[in-house]
Amino acid sequence: MELSGGFLGNKYNLLQIHFHWDENATGLPSSARQGSEHTIAGKNYQGEVHFVHIKKGLTSFSAAGDLAVLGFFLELDDSAPTKSWFDFTIEDMIGAKVRASAGAEETLPGWSASQMLPENLDGFWRYDGIASF
Repeated sequence: MELSGGFLGNKYNLLQIHFHWDENATGLPSSARQGSEHTIAGKNYQGEVHFVHIKKGLTSFSAAGDLAVLGFFLELDDSAPTKSWFDFTIEDMIGAKVRASAGAEETLPGWSASQMLPENLDGFWRYDGIASF
């Protein structure tokens, strides 16, 4: 999966996908660092998924701007009558493999990370993160 636009100035290739979650995250400010890594107006979400990209042509990163990350907040919605894009992808396409290899790297032939993304990516926040190298 290739990432560009959004004021990035470069093209980036997908390096990894990882999750932050806590099934007990309440969404209240007192639950800081539970569930999502980031917050909006002090609200934690039950989870967050990060699509970590590396600048095209690089095999390792050592400088600011070498990585670009797409992050999406996740919330459980028991009221949804049908599965969402995320439910379908995780449960039906890769769920069993993820559960079988928790904490390990996994290759999923015939699967594209772009299948996990929502259709509309027009609205977003952007910030320059601080990385330790």
